[in-house]
Amino acid sequence: MRYPAPMFAAPVLAAALFVGAAQAETPTLTVYTYDSFVTDYGPGPVIEKAFEAECACDLRLVAAGDGAALLGRLRLEGARSEADVALGLDANLVA
Repeated sequence: MRYPAPMFAAPVLAAALFVGAAQAETPTLTVYTYDSFVTDYGPGPVIEKAFEAECACDLRLVAAGDGAALLGRLRLEGARSEADVALGLDANLVA
């Protein structure tokens, strides 16, 4: 069954934007996620378009490989990470 992606992701991304947004003319929300999310066939482009229209901001989706690569990147970057949100991690990876 296919679910409308904006219904699930938009509230999470909106909350992150308002919590961590910098004082800029057009705020940017940077989301690290897995590769298939940001492809033309994944939900990313649809979510990005709907989210940007709703909040008048820039949603920057960064493909970081699979879940394990995403976690590795976050660990390596630590506090210097540009990510406001990491999407695609599950409890098996962080345990």
